[in-house]
Amino acid sequence: MSNTELQACCGIDIGGSKIELVAYAVQGQVLTERHRRRIATPTQDFNAFCQAVSALALEADGVLGERCRVGLGLPGVIDAATGTQLSSNVPALNGERVGLALQTLLQRPVQIGNDCQCFALSEALGGAADGLPSMFGVILGTGAGGGFCVNGRLLAGYNGMAGEWGHMSLPASLLARHRLPLWACPCGLQGCLERYVSGSGLEALYRHMGGHLGGEAVASAQIAARAAAGEGGARLCLAIHLDLLAHGLAQLMLALDPHAFVLGGGLSKLAHLYTELPAAMARHLFKGVRVPPILPPHFGDAGGARGAALLALQHG
Repeated sequence: MSNTELQACCGIDIGGSKIELVAYAVQGQVLTERHRRRIATPTQDFNAFCQAVSALALEADGVLGERCRVGLGLPGVIDAATGTQLSSNVPALNGERVGLALQTLLQRPVQIGNDCQCFALSEALGGAADGLPSMFGVILGTGAGGGFCVNGRLLAGYNGMAGEWGHMSLPASLLARHRLPLWACPCGLQGCLERYVSGSGLEALYRHMGGHLGGEAVASAQIAARAAAGEGGARLCLAIHLDLLAHGLAQLMLALDPHAFVLGGGLSKLAHLYTELPAAMARHLFKGVRVPPILPPHFGDAGGARGAALLALQHG
């Protein structure tokens, strides 16, 4: 893509409860938002899902006055060999070839990436890690996932699942140190990091330690507030969570050595992670290893759709 060529693209972020489309006019590396729409996700009917997504893309064509390139950020894993959607939190998509169905409806290429990978790409290009040689986007939401970018391009890997660090296992030594049980993961494995360090993992840790949560406030915010107020159980819970998370990110450093980590998801709002994670990670690394910056997201909740649009531009 030249620096003067004008293009239109849209990124569509698929969630368990909502679908969000953001359409952009693009010149060079500059994306200018022109249109945004959000609808409820049809979760049980694959045909209704495909019709809803295609209608959003066609509406974006009309608003921007041309056929948009289309990128889609999907939860779960896509079988690289068949294009079949696996382990999605949208039941209608499991076992379906989502990309092929949408390409047939829209009569154009549809680029598909994992939603966590799309977040990483968005933060690598124009986001918190813009201009860095490499970065790892760390999602800490209901689950734990991520994406790895080098020179502003996403590296998806042989199976298209690079960045699924939440399914790396915690070592027995850490579980024993903190007297934690070996929890089973929905992926079929045991002891996955996701079960302990995600937002739902933090809540599980707190309940395991005897804590009780109530009301409509976000669990992580409740725990952080109670820790700030001096509750011993909440403070211990956050300390254990920090140690487990630091171990996971230290392992990523040993494997990938990114120039920065950018945090996303609900736990990215916890201020202590940015100040305390570097020292906590250093304790899991050998002497002389420098911990890279731990950065908050620049685009926040908008990152998924923007990253999907960038995916369409890079590969469309």
